[in-house]
Amino acid sequence: MSGGRYPFTPAEVALMRYRVEDIGPFLADGEYAVEGWRRSEGCGGGHGFHYEHTKTALVGRRCEWLEDAWYPDGRVRRWRDGRVLWEARITYRRLLAWRETRISDRARAAIEADEENS
Repeated sequence: MSGGRYPFTPAEVALMRYRVEDIGPFLADGEYAVEGWRRSEGCGGGHGFHYEHTKTALVGRRCEWLEDAWYPDGRVRRWRDGRVLWEARITYRRLLAWRETRISDRARAAIEADEENS
């Protein structure tokens, strides 16, 4: 799946889907959003997913989410991470380049559509 018009691996696509609340503002704000990520170095996750904004990249990992302990009535009391299902690291430089490509593609499509309608 890498290369060409869709330059991300399946794990990187999954990371972007999990962090859609970051990717949306990034597409709108570009470098301003990235600068906020660099300063915040935020992290979070849950239920087998973890992400982190480092100084240079968006990093994420998805693990199996396994039952680990139960109440006497059979309800799950505790969960734990199992094996790693995927890990991804997308540099801000790559994200910015991808964003610029998308903007260029949309502009080109709009120009072509305008020429066809003329």
